[in-house]
Amino acid sequence: MSFLHPIEPLIAVGSVDDPPCLDRRGDGERTRVLPGRSVLASLIDHPRVPDTVLQGVSNGVWRATGQRAIYLVWEQCLLDGGVEKSRWSIVAGVDPEMVPFRPAVSAPRDAVARLTEEIRVAGVDPVGAVGLYRDEENQLEKLVEARKGKPPLVSIPGGAEGGEFRIWALEEEEGHAVSAMISQSPGAIVGDVASYRAVMRARDHANVAPSTLPVVQFFNQREFGVVLTSTLRAYSMGGVQVNDFALRMHEFYEVREQVIDPNDRDSLRRFLENVRMEGVARQVVGVVIRGIDRGFIVAVPDDGRPRFESGQPPEVAYEFDAEWVERGMVDAWLPDRCREPISVVPGPDRVATIFAEQPQADVAFVLNPPPKRHIMSLGHANWRLPHGSLQLKPAVARGLFLCPLQRDGDLVERSAAPLAAPGDV
Repeated sequence: MSFLHPIEPLIAVGSVDDPPCLDRRGDGERTRVLPGRSVLASLIDHPRVPDTVLQGVSNGVWRATGQRAIYLVWEQCLLDGGVEKSRWSIVAGVDPEMVPFRPAVSAPRDAVARLTEEIRVAGVDPVGAVGLYRDEENQLEKLVEARKGKPPLVSIPGGAEGGEFRIWALEEEEGHAVSAMISQSPGAIVGDVASYRAVMRARDHANVAPSTLPVVQFFNQREFGVVLTSTLRAYSMGGVQVNDFALRMHEFYEVREQVIDPNDRDSLRRFLENVRMEGVARQVVGVVIRGIDRGFIVAVPDDGRPRFESGQPPEVAYEFDAEWVERGMVDAWLPDRCREPISVVPGPDRVATIFAEQPQADVAFVLNPPPKRHIMSLGHANWRLPHGSLQLKPAVARGLFLCPLQRDGDLVERSAAPLAAPGDV
């Protein structure tokens, strides 16, 4: 299987009295009770977690698939305005000694430490890590076509945000084909790198099997359903005067100011739209400063590139606005104690909310979606962007799979409720 390995995950069920969504019988007809339910709830807390998963957490009951395999996942979700989007992915364990995928973003140390402890106590990997690969010949579509008309192993409603998830276990021959395809397309781990690193670190604990492999959900980078979203990064200015900060921006970049009326939401919306539109043709970030009735549209001159005053990043790093903000502005213009972002969120329209909820936040940077075409080059260059730089839209739901990390015998098994007949769900 090269660096991809089959897994035998657990699938969430509502409770022992609810008919699970399994369409197959056999070894899948067994239920495991996991320790650390409250910890597990915090591990998979996410706006896109399906209701079924949340019920499984509250009851502490999970049904084993009974199939050691690589898994194919289809998801359908609703975007703003009711637009439907669907995408396919592959879920498998990865061998960290052989993996040709490298994290393309950094992870805060405190987040990794916290997640390591939570994962150790909960005894499962919530499958938060996301990898991007390139399927130039769309080989995955052949597997998709083969699944049409075949009942999935499990079907899960998408929950509050709508949509649906369907999961199939690939046959051994198909799993080998998928493994070979992804192995030949070295890529990058872009989502929840802290979770990936935490699973790796948890393997050093006595109650976690050292043979445990972190599990990653892989998406074809070029698939229509894989979209990287714009982000908002907020920082404290640490006493730096607004005029001094604005002077620096004007000194190194082309700056256009636009009035933002705090009592007029449309003025902020127009500013954000201008940042997005101007970012189509050139490298642009938006800057909003607390208490200032104008926003700044900061652009790299057409004949230049972002100014980095520290480090020697590879050429490809200059293409990413998060790198520009951190190395070209934050590191250069703000005190050392202010270099960690106070908040990193998807969606620039939350700038007013960030200032309201984070009183220490003084300045917010509006970043346009990063270029997908350059992500692989980051991995090859062993370079990591600031955390939160790469976020998929819609975000990947945690908790569709739970992969046990504890040694055999540490999980409690009990009789399962009667299974629903195929077609009942």
